[in-house]
Amino acid sequence: MEGYKAFADEKPVPWAAANATVDQRGGWRAYAKEASGDGQDDRSVPAHGATHTMPAASEKKP
Repeated sequence: MEGYKAFADEKPVPWAAANATVDQRGGWRAYAKEASGDGQDDRSVPAHGATHTMPAASEKKP
């Protein structure tokens, strides 16, 4: 059991600091890529909702 470390409670990180760390690492997309095993770095994906459009006024139903 060489190198065994007993469990020790760690002080939680403030949520704002945790969010800043995630943002610095590439946001949720970086974690999703890590989990999927995809090695490509594709930061060209638009933010959520960036590709959503509203129908033109002529397309709206009365």
